[in-house]
Amino acid sequence: MADTVKFTAMKDGDKEDYEFLTAHEIDYAAKTGDRLLDALVQ
Repeated sequence: MADTVKFTAMKDGDKEDYEFLTAHEIDYAAKTGDRLLDALVQ
């Protein structure tokens, strides 16, 4: 799997691009609470 997507417009993405984005979005969303708490502590 690539480190970046191959498109600049969402309509030009392919299955591999969207699988890459989905994997990163799931990880990012799972850590939202931690990021929020960290920001409140600072």
